[in-house]
Amino acid sequence: MSNRGNNWTADELKILIQLWTESSIMEIFDKQKKNGKAYEKLAQQLTARGFTRSKQQVESKVKGLRQSYHRARVSVYNKMLFFVLNFLFF
Repeated sequence: MSNRGNNWTADELKILIQLWTESSIMEIFDKQKKNGKAYEKLAQQLTARGFTRSKQQVESKVKGLRQSYHRARVSVYNKMLFFVLNFLFF
């Protein structure tokens, strides 16, 4: 049997992102170097809304979302830079 958990639903992701961007959670992320308490609080708030996820699952998803966001930003920047260098200067 696999250790892989259930896939996150669109509703779970939407609520996770809403909770993640709340000022009380962002304050925990900003004040502490280790974010275990913030991930635990996110997991508890998800459970209160009917979605059962562990602290580790929340941590993994948040880190993955953050990485995807940064990759997308870099990709857009690189495409813009390519356009500028290839079409405006030649």
